[in-house]
Amino acid sequence: MFQSIGKLSLTTLAYGIANAISAGAPLLLIPVYTRFMNPEEFGTVSIFNTIVILLSSVIGFGTSAAVQKKFFDLEQNQLRTYSSTAIQMIAAISLAFVFLVGILSLTKDTLFGIQMPWLYLAVLAATSAAIQQILLAIWQSQQNVKAYVKFQITYSAALLGTPTLLMIAAKLGMIGALTGTAIAYIFFGVVAAIVLDKMGHIRQKASQNYLLHIVRFGYPLFPQLTAGWAIAMLDRFFIQKSWGLAAVGAYSLAFQLAQPLNVFSASVTQALTPSIYSALARKDSAARHSNKTQILLAMILTLALALLITLAAPPLIRAVAPAYEHSIPFIPWLTAALMFNGFYRLATIQMLFHEKTRQIAQVIFGVALVSTAANFLIIPVFGPIAAGWVSCASFFTIFLLTSQNARNINKAVEHNAN
Repeated sequence: MFQSIGKLSLTTLAYGIANAISAGAPLLLIPVYTRFMNPEEFGTVSIFNTIVILLSSVIGFGTSAAVQKKFFDLEQNQLRTYSSTAIQMIAAISLAFVFLVGILSLTKDTLFGIQMPWLYLAVLAATSAAIQQILLAIWQSQQNVKAYVKFQITYSAALLGTPTLLMIAAKLGMIGALTGTAIAYIFFGVVAAIVLDKMGHIRQKASQNYLLHIVRFGYPLFPQLTAGWAIAMLDRFFIQKSWGLAAVGAYSLAFQLAQPLNVFSASVTQALTPSIYSALARKDSAARHSNKTQILLAMILTLALALLITLAAPPLIRAVAPAYEHSIPFIPWLTAALMFNGFYRLATIQMLFHEKTRQIAQVIFGVALVSTAANFLIIPVFGPIAAGWVSCASFFTIFLLTSQNARNINKAVEHNAN
């Protein structure tokens, strides 16, 4: 047990450092943003980032998860063809969104407070993020922690440095923040594409059979990915509509301060996924028991981190950004929401291995519909705090339903093994 915990700790620490630096860039930018931008401008940047994240889920279409799953099933030449097919599919979806933005630009000057030309950059940034995820999925499956960490650190430095340079040195303010963020996404998307090309994962001829598998794998997973982000981030659009961009800025600051929970849970999930997939593929009951212990430990640590953030964030806001003190009431709700999201991620690992993406999608999509309706109805009445209530309740419900499905699958697997 202690040996497995030690292995989890070392691997999680490596992924955690890389992901913490990547996700920590927005946190480190908070003092810069709150000093050089007012809440309304901060809200505009937050909406732009939200659009990029949502689009990356749509454009990515679950391809990184599909590539990671097939890494353990295919020979290297087959895997290269599979990943090439996935990347070409990403390019096709991206072009469709560029065309859609062009159509919208004929009738609209802004969308959710964002000028239409910025949406072209948002599509390119989202496409770059999707390509990066495929490269990271391959490195993660190879357990190539060194390459993963190196890429994430340099990428994070760009996410932090480029907006700061353009905001302060070039004195571009909000425009500098938006431009710098887009440049970082796109540049490292190009870097990821070059690395994948050198590994032979881009120029292979697309396979119709693999394309159909990606669609079958990603189609039920697609609602999970998009609906999950919708639950976490769609509320900003409702807040913007009813309460303005300044309210979005306050809410987004609280969400950013809760982000270490997402970083930690993502790191633990990444660390556990290869060993759990390997144990399931080998039908190793001893290793599966060890993995259960690791998952329980990860949940306990996630809870501890949630409590720490809830206690530490309010004084941090008062010290660093007193003008944003109205962000404080959101923190307990958003911290709890991201804690439950972390629990949910751990529950999905085994379901993804068995390709039970449809069950995951049904839960996420159903909760997303209820969440969207609730945000639409109660945010205008009760204010932005209602978004925190809805997020917390939504992720708690997702965790309960998904963990029950995971237990049922585990019982079925064990019954078939006996």
